[in-house]
Amino acid sequence: MISRALLIVLLLFFALSNALGALETVRWFDSELALHSAAELRYLLAFNAFWAFAFATALWAVTTSQRWAARGTIAVAMLYQAHLWLNRALLTRDTESMARLPFEAIISAATSLAVLILTMRQQAAARSSRGGA
Repeated sequence: MISRALLIVLLLFFALSNALGALETVRWFDSELALHSAAELRYLLAFNAFWAFAFATALWAVTTSQRWAARGTIAVAMLYQAHLWLNRALLTRDTESMARLPFEAIISAATSLAVLILTMRQQAAARSSRGGA
């Protein structure tokens, strides 16, 4: 049961961080427009809003024990990581961001592994509580 609680906390963290990212982007529209194009800000808003919704959906699936919760949670987490790394590969040019890449890779791998392990443990616990079905 602890794995389910940890998975819920992790999914809640990702949903809220992306939702806050979307809200922060909306706040930037006036102050940061000189530094970033409106298209960049719209992309950040859409990116964060989409992933907030995706993680909230995965959170709902886990908390309501949907049959597809494990597959959906793993898919959301892995696609999210892939999207982040694709963004980094295509959009990162400054040396400070490049210097942080090793640390970010470790964090990315750790969170992906945590989601995978917690999801699989939660799924195994759900199966055993249903009598191995």
